[in-house]
Amino acid sequence: MDEYVIVSFLSVPEYTDFKRSNWPLHLTVVGNFYTELKKEELVDLLDKSVAGLKSLTVPSKTRQMFGSKHNLPVTELYRTEELQQFHTTVLNTFNQFIKTKTPQFNNDGYRPHITEKYDHKLTVGDNFQLQNVSLVKLENANALIIKTVELN
Repeated sequence: MDEYVIVSFLSVPEYTDFKRSNWPLHLTVVGNFYTELKKEELVDLLDKSVAGLKSLTVPSKTRQMFGSKHNLPVTELYRTEELQQFHTTVLNTFNQFIKTKTPQFNNDGYRPHITEKYDHKLTVGDNFQLQNVSLVKLENANALIIKTVELN
């Protein structure tokens, strides 16, 4: 099974590859999942999942420490009704074809956030512009953006 994630980047082109330890600024829409579907089938599902969805402005809420050891600094975003519906719509399109790595962080457990890095972060009070969704393949220490869909 291959591992993927669905995210929204601020500005990262398709087919960009990067180290999993150094993600560009992003909002996770659907957390890590495993599937046996082929890349083309996943791309079709991504297109289907966002058909009719609009771009969103999501306000930031607080600075938090996430992770099992509470050592991962993040800027938590408000889980607005629109963002929750966006997450649920995309997840529901994929749900029957995937096995999520951390199902407790989906649906009612969804906690939208931006992970802070030394060279980029979202400050409390800033907004995140969810203007696209990207399918990212995760393999060993690397990640590759397979497909990005721009939203209206």
